[in-house]
Amino acid sequence: MRSAPAPSPPSVRRTALALVAAGAALALGAGEARAQEAGDVLPPNTHSAWYLGSIGPSINLDGAVTQFSLVNEAGWHLSNRSDGPAIGGSFHLGFGRGLTRISPQARFWWDIPVAGRLPIYVAPTAGFGYNAFVVRNVFVGGRSLTLHSAAFQVGVVGRAVIKNRGFVSFQPLGFEIFAGDGGTTANYNLLFGGGFVFY
Repeated sequence: MRSAPAPSPPSVRRTALALVAAGAALALGAGEARAQEAGDVLPPNTHSAWYLGSIGPSINLDGAVTQFSLVNEAGWHLSNRSDGPAIGGSFHLGFGRGLTRISPQARFWWDIPVAGRLPIYVAPTAGFGYNAFVVRNVFVGGRSLTLHSAAFQVGVVGRAVIKNRGFVSFQPLGFEIFAGDGGTTANYNLLFGGGFVFY
């Protein structure tokens, strides 16, 4: 029996090109599917205001006290969009090592989109306000000893808005300086949070 002739070079080239084209189409289709899935979960954020609750450790840089922090904040973008400059306020509570911390602060953020149309932002932030450390089991004049100070803070926050409703937040860099009773000290705050967008 006579064997079939080997494919000519043009046939081999056409077959190879067809396989490459098919592979490229499959890869493009998979990429578009992943982009569609990301767009379904992370559609553009159409809201300019938000509420956030965060928790995490607050570590004194002098080695004095490490506390558990609970932070509530709300803000609004001056542009009425979801990015750019924003103003608002935060209320900090801290617990641990015989101290209770209370600190209302005015805040400023600048949300910068970092993923095209996806609502993922990096926001430098700064704030100032009042801080009180209430020392438990230490009394002066029948009242708990309270150390009053001014509070100043700077940091960087990352956020991702989900389904144009809720969002998650991570603050890897956050520093606060306290100046008042007892001198000057500073804390490093590592915060994880979640909240919702509105307006």
